[in-house]
Amino acid sequence: MTGIVRFLINHRLAVLAIICIVSVFLGWRALQLREDLSFETLYLANSPEISFSDKFAETFENVNDMIAIAITTDNPDPDTAMFAPEFLSAMRRIVQCIETMKYVRTVYSLVNARYIEATEEGIDVGEFITDIPTNIVEAKKLAVKARQYPLYRGRLISDDGRYVGIMVQMMDMVGAPADSELASLLDELSAGKQDRDALASRLWHMRYRLLSVMEGKNSRYKKALEQLASEKKEEKDSAIQLLASAGSRLVRRLGVEDRRRVIHEIEELVVRELPHGYKAFITGMNVVERDY
Repeated sequence: MTGIVRFLINHRLAVLAIICIVSVFLGWRALQLREDLSFETLYLANSPEISFSDKFAETFENVNDMIAIAITTDNPDPDTAMFAPEFLSAMRRIVQCIETMKYVRTVYSLVNARYIEATEEGIDVGEFITDIPTNIVEAKKLAVKARQYPLYRGRLISDDGRYVGIMVQMMDMVGAPADSELASLLDELSAGKQDRDALASRLWHMRYRLLSVMEGKNSRYKKALEQLASEKKEEKDSAIQLLASAGSRLVRRLGVEDRRRVIHEIEELVVRELPHGYKAFITGMNVVERDY
């Protein structure tokens, strides 16, 4: 111990200089830290919640613009449970209330979905559910019809009929960009006012910075960022086109508090309206469970 003390005293100027250099470096790195309030940081990498979020992000272009509500039941006969009059009436009330919430643009669900059907006269477009089923036979018939319709299957109802979904689309461009420089660069790319190849090169060199602030985890945009450096012109042009079509929307986000408030309002609504015997998830997070 005395040897260490003696060394520090004899070389105090050098030790002080090293401490100053390390402090400056750590302070500089601290300025690069960014707040990450996404729910992905609350779960383990291989958790079911993260798997749900990743699958959701692969399906929709911008996760920040969408809130997914999945409702399921342990009833051994999901057809009668998910299309029971009590449940469909509750689901309709939930959808109608969400449609009136601030920052909500559109709500998609089986209870307000459009149904397109070919007829002898041409094409018939109407509501999927005109009248709520009054008996088991009608409920099962409607369940089969929903699962067989390609625009609903895998989106508004699962293949096995155990899950139905409500998709809430938020308003675009709400809130300030997470990174103003990247937002400006992406808008320039969209406008096509400057050399796209030069802009693409700048984006590629800033790709890690873009990924750190980009809302959602859409694999299409991740792949596009990597393809900006591709030697294949076709791949590079396709990547530029995809990023240009998104523009600064990639780095604009609904304010954290505003988004949290909307989710909280939806949570309270679902708790209030969901009948017993059903479970609900909001964007991968279990928020309410009503047992029998």
